[in-house]
Amino acid sequence: MVGAGIAVVIFLAMLLIAVLLPVRRVKHDPRLWRHGLHYHLSDEPPDPEPREYRGRIDDIRVYDTDLSMDQIILWMNGGYPTFNKAMRPYPMNAATDVPLNVVLDWVPGENVGDVNGHDVYFGTTSPGVFQGNQAAVTFDTGTMLADTTYYWRIDEVNDTHPNSPWKGDVWSFTIPPKTAYDPDPADGIKFVDPEVEL
Repeated sequence: MVGAGIAVVIFLAMLLIAVLLPVRRVKHDPRLWRHGLHYHLSDEPPDPEPREYRGRIDDIRVYDTDLSMDQIILWMNGGYPTFNKAMRPYPMNAATDVPLNVVLDWVPGENVGDVNGHDVYFGTTSPGVFQGNQAAVTFDTGTMLADTTYYWRIDEVNDTHPNSPWKGDVWSFTIPPKTAYDPDPADGIKFVDPEVEL
């Protein structure tokens, strides 16, 4: 439970979105982390000058999927968020340079049905065309076209659960063109280092 003496710092996709205050001193407890610890939260290499943290941390949670604001509030009030939507897509959302023969896969939601629990949508327009209901957590896309963006969505289904189905997020990926693209140095550039690596 978040109380008056606790700060909650919320990061989404490594972006600080909220700091809930106020914070006040709490009594000393040797089991808690001591003053002066350094922290680093980033997907980049460590900062050569990390920031100093003066205070105590008694609870850290790291999830490998996005939490909705409702899930964050539930967690702050002592609950455990459930993850009923399909998550962690492969290819990653908005991926580029995806091979023509990619097979889609995902991690199923927690309450998905044991039999045919996934409605698959896939195509060149969002959210994709319904491809069928299946038990597998992979989907063979078949023949795809170069230089094309594809969209897909997985709706999780459990006929015995009152909240089913759980509509998934729309994900996308792009198949690159068959010809060379995105040159470096850029096409038409006038001043180039004579020792540049192409």
